[in-house]
Amino acid sequence: MDQVRPDLQRAMDAVQLPEVQEMSQRLAKYGLAVTVPHMHGQDGGFFPLPEGTVALESGLQVTFKHADDPEVREAIPVAWRGAWDEEKQLPTTCAIGYCSRIIWHPSKI
Repeated sequence: MDQVRPDLQRAMDAVQLPEVQEMSQRLAKYGLAVTVPHMHGQDGGFFPLPEGTVALESGLQVTFKHADDPEVREAIPVAWRGAWDEEKQLPTTCAIGYCSRIIWHPSKI
């Protein structure tokens, strides 16, 4: 595997920590998972997802948009990033992954 940036490697390694394993088990009860927010550059490089940028999945393609993009406002949030609000001294959560609105077809599952 090519060299991974240290900040992304730290996140990937953290999945093996007991506290993250415990969180993962708790999330699984709700159909949720642990992810590493990332994007790929033109050369295929692996980069952290920049603040204000979200991943938008539509038509089996993933693109990266600014969080205020009109396409994003019409999409369904499917991934979130937790953070700490220094000013309010509270945890915050913001959506970072979206899927274009689709119609559920039970027969196609």
